Amino acid sequence: FSFLKFYQTKRLKIEEIRIIDPKINFSFNPEVKSIKKKFDLTTLLTERLRSINVGKLNFQNVDFDFNNVLRKNLLLKIDSMNMVINNLVFDSIFIEKTIPVGYEGINLFINKISANISEHYMMETGHFRFNSEEKLLEIDSIKLIPKYTIPEFNKMITEEKAYLKIKANLLQISGIDIDSIRNTRKFYFDKISLNDPVIITYKDKRLKDPAYKYKKLLSQLIREIPVDFKIDTINVKNGHIKVQSIGDKVPQTKPGEITFNSVYLNVYSFTNDSLFLEKRPIMGIYFNSRFMGVANLNAQISIPIFNKNNSFKVKGKLAEMDATVLNDFLNKTLLVSIKTGKIKNIDFEFKADNDSAIGYVDISYQNLKIDVKSNKDPGKSMKFINALINTVAKTDNIKGTPNFSRGFIAYKRDYNKKFISYLWLSLQNGMLNTFRPQKEVKGQSKDFKKENKKDKGIFKKWKKSNNED
Repeated sequence: FSFLKFYQTKRLKIEEIRIIDPKINFSFNPEVKSIKKKFDLTTLLTERLRSINVGKLNFQNVDFDFNNVLRKNLLLKIDSMNMVINNLVFDSIFIEKTIPVGYEGINLFINKISANISEHYMMETGHFRFNSEEKLLEIDSIKLIPKYTIPEFNKMITEEKAYLKIKANLLQISGIDIDSIRNTRKFYFDKISLNDPVIITYKDKRLKDPAYKYKKLLSQLIREIPVDFKIDTINVKNGHIKVQSIGDKVPQTKPGEITFNSVYLNVYSFTNDSLFLEKRPIMGIYFNSRFMGVANLNAQISIPIFNKNNSFKVKGKLAEMDATVLNDFLNKTLLVSIKTGKIKNIDFEFKADNDSAIGYVDISYQNLKIDVKSNKDPGKSMKFINALINTVAKTDNIKGTPNFSRGFIAYKRDYNKKFISYLWLSLQNGMLNTFRPQKEVKGQSKDFKKENKKDKGIFKKWKKSNNED
């Protein structure tokens, strides 16, 4: 720092500011109203101080605690932060911008972050790294950690609610251009990658349904995000999903499980940018996994973001598997098991919107025999019902044969269910219709063909732009 140069130029220049081992503790009381004062940054700059320039602002080993005084636990803890900002400039050029300073580079490293995000969950991360020149953010070892065990959680809630455990080895966000964000106030990223995520969800359906609340579909949620954003690609690699559930009429306490192993997910054109969506109007979601660890499952979801009816299209296929693999889940959620049977494949396709889903599920199977258990004594089979079901339901149902039964989807949406539940309940509707007499569901074929004509133009435009066959 040269006082003489400052006196001559009225411009404050500092070679380096180094802050070492600061411990910062910020506490607040949400019940005490603070007086909000808007500070005008322009008042800092006068004829006596025209600008401030710092060659290097260097924070070393900073610990930061953010605390609500009414709670016992910290809201946020940042452990050992190191940050270097090069050529920091504060002058009249930058003062009106969203980020009111100029700089030539930011390099940030945090050893660990922990956050008390809700009554039931903590979030933790490992190393947190950001480099503005590389435009890259990396976060290691992300975890959503329940504060309570499942039995403790169930005692705390009065209605059906998901219990979650989530972790991932690495999150990367590339193409973060802070200068562009500062100048345009638009958040545009090239790619988000998530490596090795594990998601475990548990629901006890014996609890009462949650209070009614209209659930918005995915396209509406994206449209209503209050800032302009665009993410070209979202990529999930080598994921694992475990869905645990106890049925509402099942006496035992052990949940049934459905698993998706080796999950790979790609999302394209995730944006609310209207100009971009004029060229590529549909967001594409591509899902691949090993269902129950034994059969390939592929699905594609196409969502025209600005469609007023919030319509979307789903298409997918499940490869061959032994049907008895499903017994653990079926027996513990529906008191149903499969004695014998091989699923050759399952093809499904449907279109849906705010109100309904229409389409089909084609299940090809051989030698299927079902066993229904008594809800009073799960160890006993219900002989009469089993005989009736196995007489009405076909033992063999092979696509391409004269007597093949198609499961038409004609599902009226439950507005209290979220997007993923809407997908599952639509598919479930088609699967159940596979085993109903075809005379009862024949009329649904005409409904599907009629509905299939809707939005044809926008889906055709997307298909052409993505060079699909």
